[in-house]
Amino acid sequence: MTKEELENQKLQSEIDKNNAEQAEIEQRTQEIEKRLNQRKIFGVPIYQTLVGGIVAGVFIITFSWKFLTPILNKDAEIAKRNAELFNIENKLEQARLASLNKELTAQKRRLEEQVQLITARQDSTVKQKENERKVLTAQLKLAEMKYELSQEEVKSLRTKGEIIRLTAQISKLDEDIRNTKSEKEQLRTIVPANISYDDATRMIKANNYYDKSRNPNGLGIENEFELQRDGGVYDAKTRLTWQQSGSTEKVTFEDAQVYIEQKNRENYGGYSDWRLPTLKEAMSLMSPDQKDGIYIDPLFDKTQKWIWTADKYGASLAWVVGFYFGYCGFSHANSPSNYVRAVR
Repeated sequence: MTKEELENQKLQSEIDKNNAEQAEIEQRTQEIEKRLNQRKIFGVPIYQTLVGGIVAGVFIITFSWKFLTPILNKDAEIAKRNAELFNIENKLEQARLASLNKELTAQKRRLEEQVQLITARQDSTVKQKENERKVLTAQLKLAEMKYELSQEEVKSLRTKGEIIRLTAQISKLDEDIRNTKSEKEQLRTIVPANISYDDATRMIKANNYYDKSRNPNGLGIENEFELQRDGGVYDAKTRLTWQQSGSTEKVTFEDAQVYIEQKNRENYGGYSDWRLPTLKEAMSLMSPDQKDGIYIDPLFDKTQKWIWTADKYGASLAWVVGFYFGYCGFSHANSPSNYVRAVR
Protein backbone atom coordinates (compact mmCIF):
# COMPACT_ATOMS: atom_id res chain seq x y z
CA MET A 1 0.00 0.00 0.00
CA THR A 2 1.33 3.29 -0.98
CA LYS A 3 1.95 6.27 1.32
CA GLU A 4 -0.90 8.21 -0.28
CA GLU A 5 -3.34 5.36 0.35
CA LEU A 6 -2.27 5.16 3.99
CA GLU A 7 -2.97 8.86 4.53
CA ASN A 8 -6.42 8.60 2.86
CA GLN A 9 -7.27 5.64 5.05
CA LYS A 10 -6.21 7.60 8.18
CA LEU A 11 -8.31 10.64 7.15
CA GLN A 12 -11.34 8.44 6.47
CA SER A 13 -10.97 6.91 9.91
CA GLU A 14 -11.00 10.39 11.53
CA ILE A 15 -14.14 11.32 9.53
CA ASP A 16 -15.93 8.17 10.63
CA LYS A 17 -14.99 8.85 14.26
CA ASN A 18 -16.35 12.41 14.11
CA ASN A 19 -19.58 11.23 12.48
CA ALA A 20 -20.04 8.67 15.23
CA GLU A 21 -19.50 11.30 17.97
CA GLN A 22 -21.96 13.69 16.29
CA ALA A 23 -24.57 10.96 16.02
CA GLU A 24 -24.09 10.16 19.69
CA ILE A 25 -24.52 13.85 20.65
CA GLU A 26 -27.70 14.13 18.59
CA GLN A 27 -29.08 11.00 20.21
CA ARG A 28 -28.33 12.35 23.70
CA THR A 29 -29.92 15.73 22.81
CA GLN A 30 -33.10 13.98 21.63
CA GLU A 31 -33.23 11.98 24.84
CA ILE A 32 -32.83 15.18 26.97
CA GLU A 33 -35.53 16.98 24.98
CA LYS A 34 -37.78 13.97 25.38
CA ARG A 35 -37.26 13.97 29.15
CA LEU A 36 -37.82 17.77 29.33
CA ASN A 37 -41.03 17.44 27.35
CA GLN A 38 -42.23 14.96 29.90
CA ARG A 39 -41.53 17.54 32.71
CA LYS A 40 -44.03 20.43 32.55
CA ILE A 41 -44.81 23.55 34.61
CA PHE A 42 -48.48 24.48 34.52
CA GLY A 43 -48.84 22.31 31.44
CA VAL A 44 -45.93 23.91 29.56
CA PRO A 45 -42.72 22.04 28.86
CA ILE A 46 -39.99 23.11 31.23
CA TYR A 47 -37.53 24.15 28.53
CA GLN A 48 -40.16 26.41 27.01
CA THR A 49 -40.79 27.87 30.47
CA LEU A 50 -37.09 28.60 30.88
CA VAL A 51 -36.88 30.24 27.49
CA GLY A 52 -40.02 32.28 28.22
CA GLY A 53 -38.61 33.37 31.60
CA ILE A 54 -35.41 34.55 29.97
CA VAL A 55 -37.35 36.48 27.34
CA ALA A 56 -39.65 38.00 30.02
CA GLY A 57 -36.64 39.02 32.12
CA VAL A 58 -35.05 40.77 29.18
CA PHE A 59 -38.36 42.55 28.50
CA ILE A 60 -38.77 43.68 32.12
CA ILE A 61 -35.23 45.01 32.29
CA THR A 62 -35.73 46.87 29.00
CA PHE A 63 -39.09 48.25 30.20
CA SER A 64 -37.64 49.32 33.55
CA TRP A 65 -34.70 51.05 31.96
CA LYS A 66 -36.93 52.80 29.42
CA PHE A 67 -39.64 54.01 31.80
CA LEU A 68 -37.97 54.22 35.22
CA THR A 69 -34.89 56.10 34.04
CA PRO A 70 -36.91 59.26 33.14
CA ILE A 71 -38.66 59.07 36.54
CA LEU A 72 -35.35 58.77 38.40
CA ASN A 73 -33.91 61.56 36.29
CA LYS A 74 -37.00 63.69 37.08
CA ASP A 75 -36.56 63.07 40.83
CA ALA A 76 -32.93 64.08 40.54
CA GLU A 77 -33.93 67.22 38.65
CA ILE A 78 -36.54 68.08 41.31
CA ALA A 79 -33.95 67.59 44.07
CA LYS A 80 -31.53 69.81 42.18
CA ARG A 81 -34.16 72.52 41.73
CA ASN A 82 -35.13 72.30 45.42
CA ALA A 83 -31.49 72.77 46.38
CA GLU A 84 -31.23 75.79 44.06
CA LEU A 85 -34.47 77.21 45.49
CA PHE A 86 -33.17 76.72 49.05
CA ASN A 87 -29.94 78.53 48.16
CA ILE A 88 -31.91 81.41 46.63
CA GLU A 89 -34.22 81.66 49.67
CA ASN A 90 -31.20 81.52 51.99
CA LYS A 91 -29.50 84.33 50.07
CA LEU A 92 -32.71 86.40 50.16
CA GLU A 93 -33.03 85.85 53.92
CA GLN A 94 -29.40 86.88 54.44
CA ALA A 95 -29.94 89.98 52.31
CA ARG A 96 -33.11 90.86 54.23
CA LEU A 97 -31.36 90.45 57.60
CA ALA A 98 -28.42 92.50 56.33
CA SER A 99 -30.83 95.25 55.26
CA LEU A 100 -32.57 95.10 58.65
CA ASN A 101 -29.26 95.31 60.51
CA LYS A 102 -28.24 98.24 58.31
CA GLU A 103 -31.48 100.07 59.13
CA LEU A 104 -31.11 99.33 62.85
CA THR A 105 -27.52 100.59 62.76
CA ALA A 106 -28.69 103.81 61.10
CA GLN A 107 -31.47 104.14 63.66
CA LYS A 108 -28.99 103.62 66.48
CA ARG A 109 -26.70 106.28 65.00
CA ARG A 110 -29.60 108.75 64.74
CA LEU A 111 -30.59 108.07 68.34
CA GLU A 112 -27.01 108.51 69.51
CA GLU A 113 -26.85 111.87 67.73
CA GLN A 114 -30.13 112.90 69.36
CA VAL A 115 -28.86 111.80 72.76
CA GLN A 116 -25.63 113.76 72.29
CA LEU A 117 -27.59 116.88 71.29
CA ILE A 118 -30.03 116.60 74.18
CA THR A 119 -27.22 115.76 76.60
CA ALA A 120 -25.30 118.87 75.53
CA ARG A 121 -28.38 121.00 76.15
CA GLN A 122 -28.89 119.36 79.53
CA ASP A 123 -25.24 119.95 80.46
CA SER A 124 -25.74 123.60 79.57
CA THR A 125 -28.94 123.72 81.66
CA VAL A 126 -27.21 122.14 84.65
CA LYS A 127 -24.30 124.58 84.38
CA GLN A 128 -26.70 127.54 84.17
CA LYS A 129 -28.70 126.38 87.18
CA GLU A 130 -25.53 125.74 89.17
CA ASN A 131 -24.41 129.30 88.42
CA GLU A 132 -27.82 130.59 89.53
CA ARG A 133 -27.43 128.57 92.69
CA LYS A 134 -24.06 130.18 93.39
CA VAL A 135 -25.61 133.64 93.03
CA LEU A 136 -28.55 132.72 95.27
CA THR A 137 -26.20 131.18 97.81
CA ALA A 138 -24.18 134.39 97.93
CA GLN A 139 -27.41 136.40 98.33
CA LEU A 140 -28.51 134.02 101.08
CA LYS A 141 -25.26 134.51 102.99
CA LEU A 142 -25.64 138.28 102.63
CA ALA A 143 -29.22 138.10 103.89
CA GLU A 144 -28.13 135.98 106.84
CA MET A 145 -25.46 138.55 107.69
CA LYS A 146 -28.04 141.31 107.47
CA TYR A 147 -30.36 139.35 109.70
CA GLU A 148 -27.68 138.88 112.31
CA LEU A 149 -26.68 142.56 112.21
CA SER A 150 -30.27 143.83 112.14
CA GLN A 151 -31.48 145.54 115.32
CA GLU A 152 -34.92 146.64 114.26
CA GLU A 153 -37.69 144.07 114.50
CA VAL A 154 -39.44 144.98 111.21
CA LYS A 155 -36.20 144.97 109.28
CA SER A 156 -35.33 141.70 110.92
CA LEU A 157 -38.62 140.10 109.81
CA ARG A 158 -38.17 141.36 106.24
CA THR A 159 -34.67 139.90 106.09
CA LYS A 160 -35.93 136.61 107.54
CA GLY A 161 -38.54 136.40 104.78
CA GLU A 162 -35.86 136.97 102.19
CA ILE A 163 -33.84 134.14 103.68
CA ILE A 164 -36.84 131.79 103.47
CA ARG A 165 -37.49 132.79 99.85
CA LEU A 166 -33.86 132.29 98.82
CA THR A 167 -33.68 128.94 100.63
CA ALA A 168 -36.79 127.74 98.78
CA GLN A 169 -35.32 128.88 95.44
CA ILE A 170 -32.07 127.03 96.13
CA SER A 171 -34.02 123.86 97.06
CA LYS A 172 -35.96 124.15 93.79
CA LEU A 173 -32.73 124.57 91.84
CA ASP A 174 -31.26 121.51 93.55
CA GLU A 175 -34.30 119.46 92.56
CA ASP A 176 -34.13 120.71 88.95
CA ILE A 177 -30.45 119.84 88.76
CA ARG A 178 -31.11 116.32 90.13
CA ASN A 179 -33.98 115.76 87.68
CA THR A 180 -31.94 117.01 84.72
CA LYS A 181 -29.04 114.74 85.63
CA SER A 182 -31.49 111.84 86.04
CA GLU A 183 -32.96 112.49 82.60
CA LYS A 184 -29.46 112.65 81.19
CA GLU A 185 -28.64 109.22 82.64
CA GLN A 186 -31.94 107.83 81.40
CA LEU A 187 -31.27 109.07 77.87
CA ARG A 188 -28.18 106.92 77.71
CA THR A 189 -30.36 103.80 78.09
CA ILE A 190 -32.69 104.36 75.11
CA VAL A 191 -30.11 103.62 72.42
CA PRO A 192 -30.52 99.98 71.26
CA ALA A 193 -27.58 97.81 72.25
CA ASN A 194 -26.22 94.33 71.56
CA ILE A 195 -26.55 92.66 74.96
CA SER A 196 -24.96 89.33 75.86
CA TYR A 197 -26.54 86.76 78.17
CA ASP A 198 -24.11 87.64 80.99
CA ASP A 199 -24.69 91.38 80.55
CA ALA A 200 -28.44 90.83 80.81
CA THR A 201 -27.99 88.78 83.98
CA ARG A 202 -25.80 91.44 85.58
CA MET A 203 -28.29 94.19 84.67
CA ILE A 204 -31.22 92.24 86.15
CA LYS A 205 -29.40 91.53 89.43
CA ALA A 206 -28.00 95.08 89.71
CA ASN A 207 -31.54 96.51 89.50
CA ASN A 208 -33.06 93.69 91.59
CA TYR A 209 -35.54 92.93 88.82
CA TYR A 210 -37.51 89.71 89.17
CA ASP A 211 -36.61 86.98 86.66
CA LYS A 212 -37.66 83.42 87.34
CA SER A 213 -34.46 82.05 85.77
CA ARG A 214 -31.77 84.63 86.56
CA ASN A 215 -32.98 86.33 89.75
CA PRO A 216 -35.90 84.45 91.34
CA ASN A 217 -35.50 86.38 94.61
CA GLY A 218 -35.66 89.77 92.89
CA LEU A 219 -38.30 92.10 94.30
CA GLY A 220 -38.62 94.32 91.25
CA ILE A 221 -39.23 98.05 91.71
CA GLU A 222 -42.10 99.85 93.39
CA ASN A 223 -43.77 101.21 90.28
CA GLU A 224 -46.05 104.23 90.64
CA PHE A 225 -48.47 103.63 87.78
CA GLU A 226 -51.08 106.19 86.78
CA LEU A 227 -53.63 105.52 84.02
CA GLN A 228 -53.93 108.49 81.70
CA ARG A 229 -56.96 109.60 79.72
CA ASP A 230 -55.31 108.83 76.37
CA GLY A 231 -54.85 105.14 77.26
CA GLY A 232 -51.23 105.46 78.35
CA VAL A 233 -49.82 104.35 81.69
CA TYR A 234 -47.35 106.74 83.32
CA ASP A 235 -44.83 105.35 85.81
CA ALA A 236 -43.65 108.11 88.14
CA LYS A 237 -40.90 105.80 89.40
CA THR A 238 -39.16 105.47 86.01
CA ARG A 239 -40.75 108.57 84.42
CA LEU A 240 -41.77 106.44 81.42
CA THR A 241 -45.14 106.34 79.68
CA TRP A 242 -46.30 102.95 78.35
CA GLN A 243 -49.07 101.75 76.11
CA GLN A 244 -51.71 100.16 78.28
CA SER A 245 -52.23 97.49 75.62
CA GLY A 246 -50.16 97.29 72.41
CA SER A 247 -50.32 95.26 69.21
CA THR A 248 -53.21 92.81 69.00
CA GLU A 249 -51.22 90.30 66.93
CA LYS A 250 -47.77 88.73 67.25
CA VAL A 251 -45.33 90.25 64.77
CA THR A 252 -41.70 89.97 63.64
CA PHE A 253 -39.01 92.31 64.91
CA GLU A 254 -39.11 94.24 61.63
CA ASP A 255 -42.90 94.57 61.78
CA ALA A 256 -42.58 95.79 65.36
CA GLN A 257 -40.61 98.75 63.99
CA VAL A 258 -43.35 99.33 61.40
CA TYR A 259 -45.95 99.30 64.20
CA ILE A 260 -43.98 101.96 66.12
CA GLU A 261 -43.66 104.15 63.02
CA GLN A 262 -47.42 103.88 62.44
CA LYS A 263 -48.19 104.98 66.01
CA ASN A 264 -45.89 107.98 65.62
CA ARG A 265 -47.57 108.94 62.32
CA GLU A 266 -50.94 108.71 64.05
CA ASN A 267 -49.61 110.91 66.87
CA TYR A 268 -50.90 108.22 69.23
CA GLY A 269 -51.97 109.65 72.58
CA GLY A 270 -50.89 113.09 71.38
CA TYR A 271 -47.21 112.08 71.02
CA SER A 272 -44.91 111.10 68.15
CA ASP A 273 -41.85 109.85 70.03
CA TRP A 274 -42.96 106.27 70.75
CA ARG A 275 -40.31 103.56 70.50
CA LEU A 276 -39.53 99.98 71.45
CA PRO A 277 -38.37 99.71 75.08
CA THR A 278 -34.87 98.64 75.98
CA LEU A 279 -34.47 95.35 77.86
CA LYS A 280 -33.87 97.27 81.10
CA GLU A 281 -37.03 99.37 80.63
CA ALA A 282 -39.20 96.36 79.76
CA MET A 283 -37.90 94.43 82.78
CA SER A 284 -38.95 97.34 85.03
CA LEU A 285 -42.56 96.21 84.39
CA MET A 286 -41.90 92.65 85.64
CA SER A 287 -43.78 91.91 88.85
CA PRO A 288 -42.35 89.33 91.28
CA ASP A 289 -45.87 87.98 91.86
CA GLN A 290 -48.36 86.57 89.41
CA LYS A 291 -51.44 88.74 89.12
CA ASP A 292 -54.33 87.23 87.17
CA GLY A 293 -51.93 84.59 85.83
CA ILE A 294 -49.34 87.07 84.52
CA TYR A 295 -46.25 88.78 86.00
CA ILE A 296 -47.32 92.39 85.39
CA ASP A 297 -49.62 94.91 87.04
CA PRO A 298 -53.33 94.22 86.25
CA LEU A 299 -53.56 97.78 84.95
CA PHE A 300 -51.98 96.52 81.72
CA ASP A 301 -53.68 94.46 79.03
CA LYS A 302 -52.87 90.74 79.41
CA THR A 303 -52.81 90.11 75.64
CA GLN A 304 -49.18 91.20 75.32
CA LYS A 305 -47.64 88.27 77.21
CA TRP A 306 -44.33 88.47 75.30
CA ILE A 307 -43.02 91.81 74.00
CA TRP A 308 -40.13 92.81 71.76
CA THR A 309 -37.37 95.08 73.04
CA ALA A 310 -35.03 97.27 70.97
CA ASP A 311 -31.92 95.41 72.18
CA LYS A 312 -30.33 92.68 70.06
CA TYR A 313 -28.64 89.38 70.91
CA GLY A 314 -26.25 88.80 68.04
CA ALA A 315 -27.01 89.50 64.38
CA SER A 316 -30.41 87.86 63.97
CA LEU A 317 -31.85 87.62 67.50
CA ALA A 318 -33.53 90.24 69.69
CA TRP A 319 -34.30 90.31 73.41
CA VAL A 320 -37.90 89.78 74.50
CA VAL A 321 -39.61 89.96 77.90
CA GLY A 322 -42.18 87.33 78.84
CA PHE A 323 -44.76 88.33 81.43
CA TYR A 324 -46.52 84.98 81.08
CA PHE A 325 -43.64 82.91 82.51
CA GLY A 326 -41.81 85.70 84.33
CA TYR A 327 -38.45 85.92 82.59
CA CYS A 328 -36.67 87.44 79.58
CA GLY A 329 -35.08 85.67 76.62
CA PHE A 330 -34.48 86.19 72.93
CA SER A 331 -36.29 85.34 69.68
CA HIS A 332 -35.31 85.17 66.03
CA ALA A 333 -35.95 88.56 64.42
CA ASN A 334 -37.81 86.89 61.54
CA SER A 335 -40.19 84.99 63.84
CA PRO A 336 -43.72 86.46 64.33
CA SER A 337 -43.73 85.32 67.95
CA ASN A 338 -44.03 88.46 70.10
CA TYR A 339 -46.23 91.51 70.63
CA VAL A 340 -45.36 95.21 70.82
CA ARG A 341 -45.86 97.53 73.80
CA ALA A 342 -44.53 100.97 72.93
CA VAL A 343 -42.92 103.35 75.41
CA ARG A 344 -41.93 107.00 75.44
